[in-house]
Amino acid sequence: KRQLICIREAFGQIIEYAMFSKNNHADKLIVVGVNKPSNSEIEYLNHLRQTTGLSIYYQVFDLIIKKLKQKLY
Repeated sequence: KRQLICIREAFGQIIEYAMFSKNNHADKLIVVGVNKPSNSEIEYLNHLRQTTGLSIYYQVFDLIIKKLKQKLY
């Protein structure tokens, strides 16, 4: 559930960042969190991509090694 809250809170902010300039330079919009998303959260991201046409993804930041994991959800 924490990832869903993270996605919801970040959605408006990353849309604003991506659209602030008339020159849209963002290939992907990525929400970063510390936990892997659940299946329902992955389905929600898929739904957002399908309904909005935006390339919005979730990526996990590993607090132990202080790096982003490669996989995008």
